[in-house]
Amino acid sequence: MGRRDEYLNYRSGSRRRRNGSGGNPIAALVAVVLVAAACGFTAYHLAKGNLGERLSGNQLTNFLQGGATPTVAAAVTHEPENTPSPTAAPTVTPTPRGEPQMYEPYYLTDFEDTRERVDVRGIYGGNLLDKYVKNAKLAHYLELADNTELNAIVIDVKLEDGTIVYDMQVDSVIEAGTGNKDYSQDDMKALLDELHSHGIYCIARIVCFRDEKLYQKHEDWFLHKLDDTIYIDGDKNKWINPYKELATRYIVDVACQAARDGFDEICFDYIRITSYTSGRTNTNFGRLIDYYTIQEQIVEFCKYACTRLKPMGVFVSASVYGGIINSAVDAKNVGQNYTEMAKYMDYMCPMVYPSHYANGYAGFDIPDFEPYKLVSFELQSSAKKLEAASEEAGGITLAKCRPWLQSFSASWLEKYKTYTNPVIREQVKACYDNNINEWMYWNAAGNYDEEAFEKK
Repeated sequence: MGRRDEYLNYRSGSRRRRNGSGGNPIAALVAVVLVAAACGFTAYHLAKGNLGERLSGNQLTNFLQGGATPTVAAAVTHEPENTPSPTAAPTVTPTPRGEPQMYEPYYLTDFEDTRERVDVRGIYGGNLLDKYVKNAKLAHYLELADNTELNAIVIDVKLEDGTIVYDMQVDSVIEAGTGNKDYSQDDMKALLDELHSHGIYCIARIVCFRDEKLYQKHEDWFLHKLDDTIYIDGDKNKWINPYKELATRYIVDVACQAARDGFDEICFDYIRITSYTSGRTNTNFGRLIDYYTIQEQIVEFCKYACTRLKPMGVFVSASVYGGIINSAVDAKNVGQNYTEMAKYMDYMCPMVYPSHYANGYAGFDIPDFEPYKLVSFELQSSAKKLEAASEEAGGITLAKCRPWLQSFSASWLEKYKTYTNPVIREQVKACYDNNINEWMYWNAAGNYDEEAFEKK
């Protein structure tokens, strides 16, 4: 199978291409119109589909190229055979026939939500299963949890290079050879048990579409240029094509196993395409990009992931660029739609790091120098956007905003502010002043002082 042919259509609606027909004799014209109408009706509904009726990439490509009408297989919403899901596959509401409907806000019709939310005051803890990281950090984190407001840790499960940090017993992971055999599933379960014993809410960080290791086994899952060579961005990174069905299922398979192993929440990171736009026009995303934008495809990934994960009792969140809240250009460039993703996620986690905004943004001369005002501005914008989107969708409940806060100094900038503990707490105050009771600190090295947290 060519790498251009394995594309996913798990969308509840789609756009239609317009086709014309004609002929000279009246009888031929009538016949052609009737046949075209019948074929168009069939093509529309087969390409449109819904979560209960999907064409495989081969079927859709073959059909759009004029092949025979394919047999539509039922959607796969169950877990891999070697690790059956503890819950029945959810019932999905079909899209009404008629005009295309891009999204269905209520997509788990038989899902009774009994999950209990936690107001997270968390940190990024890195790969705590690694013995060196664990020896250096875990005791300090447990002490913080025992003595301060810290009650959640985000732990790496799938890294930026594609490595699964432990020997995850999932068929697709075993087949790809991406699991770290130095640590077992029992090792991860033991770590989570220890964290839970200290009242820590455990969040699995799963990097989605940036990957390296998976390329060694599944080159065809990755973005390629139009000349069929691999696409590599300005940071020398490779990216999974979000339109590839098997790749997206692989990512969610990993998330589901993390849920079974004891995590309380799944947080998808790099749930986007590269932020580099240079050379983008020479990138081959496949045929389905003519029907669904990248933003729409990322939203469909959110929908698919949540359909599988929420019935397992875990919460689902997405780490996104803070800039996409107010910038349609940034949102389009990386393929993230804040309010549409929020229709399915439990939490949207914008990275509102002041250092990551350009000087002059929203009237801030140097955003890094004004953490309270910058974070307040973004959280207020988030609230307005989510409220408007909820009203437009008929009053549905959208994801809560739980921001990532800057717990580092951006020393690479020409002008930057040193983020001491009081400066870090200015961002927390901005959260509370804007009715946001949850937040997470990001420090890539996992360094956090006790003074950055309120005492119990």
